[in-house]
Amino acid sequence: MLVSGIGTLLILPALARFFESALFKVPAAGGGFCNPVSCISILIIAIISITYGIHQFGVAGWTPLVWGVVAGLFATAIGCHLASKTEICNPG
Repeated sequence: MLVSGIGTLLILPALARFFESALFKVPAAGGGFCNPVSCISILIIAIISITYGIHQFGVAGWTPLVWGVVAGLFATAIGCHLASKTEICNPG
């Protein structure tokens, strides 16, 4: 675990420096939802995390509540896409 921790402390800053321009862009006038790539990426990570957690622990299973959460995430993704097409994000 010590080697893993030290590796993480060395690798993560190097990756952050390498991908700095892609990760830390100057915010657009409309805020974070104007960049659909970042919005969709966050939603995909959330969906993968939820499904992995359910599969890994197997406690909840695919109950109607879980399906509702996943459907809500997809609805949010669609809303994010539509919001990125608004006048705030695309002036002129």
